[in-house]
Parts: sequence; C-alpha cells; structure tokens
Amino acid sequence: PDIAREEQLTAPDYGPEIDEACAKIKKACDGFGTDEDTLIKLLGSKTPYERYLINRRWGELRSKTLRKRIGEEFRDNDLGILIQFLAQPFEEAECEMIRLACRGIGTNESLLYPIICGRSNEDMQILKKTYFKMYEKDLAIVLKGELSGNFERLMFYCLQAAEEEFNQEYHTDEK
Repeated sequence: PDIAREEQLTAPDYGPEIDEACAKIKKACDGFGTDEDTLIKLLGSKTPYERYLINRRWGELRSKTLRKRIGEEFRDNDLGILIQFLAQPFEEAECEMIRLACRGIGTNESLLYPIICGRSNEDMQILKKTYFKMYEKDLAIVLKGELSGNFERLMFYCLQAAEEEFNQEYHTDEK
C-alpha cells in the first residue's frame, strides 16, 4: 500500500504568504523577459515543504504546472533546470535528477550518490514510488542497467531500505 503522508490526507492551509509567493512568481514570469533574481530569491529561500505548498497552490490557481511555466521561461539552460527543480515537490525533483544522471552515454554517479544514499527507509520507499509514478519504471531496474561493480552494490543496498532505525533504548554506549 502507498505510504500516506500527513499533508496528503488533509487540504493544506496555504496562508497568505503562499498566495503572495505565487503572485510574485507570476509577476516575475509575465511580460518581456524573466526576473531570474526574484525567482531564485523566492524559491531558494523556501523550505521544501513551502515549495511543495507553492507548487500545489500554483496548480490550483493556474492551468499549467509551475514547473512547465518556469520551463517555458528558461528553456533548457542550467539555471532554468535548477529553478524547475526548486519549483516542484522535493521527491519529484530528485527523481528527475536521477533520470538526468542516467540519461545518455555513461552515468553521473556523483549525482546519484547523494540522492540515494543515507535515506531513511520511509524516504527510500517514497522515492521509489514517486519514480515509478512519474516514469512507470522501477528505479532498481533502471539503475541495474546503468551501474556496475561496487557502486552498483552500494546503490542496491540503499534501495532495499533495510536501514536499522535508531532506537535510543537499544543503541547505548554499552552496546
């Protein structure tokens, strides 16, 4: 079964600051040229959850997703890709980064490592489900075709989400 996150179970209370952020993004993208500095300051200063709320609220207010709107403004330059990552939910951005790391000849292992390693079991399950939801491909199968050797083994250990959770009662100085 899907892991239900609390923010998925209830309608979020956006608050005026989220609506204000959406209005500032629209203003930065409207007209001739794009106010890149405003977009960077606005999205870069928000927490992942605030960016999630902005992205969700934007979808309720506009016909296009925030990611598509920003993509139209910047096309495919590096700054545009970065701002698109900031403009979408955290898990979706990471899945897209994984896809980019595996695209073309060779794999960008230095990009995969920080995304996949060190996640909690719950976060790993969310990442794998989000990847499948976005691309209809199993993340493990995609990586199996891209990686080899010790790095492949490391990635698969992480993908198994078998991390022992920290337990204060068990993990003591004596043990």
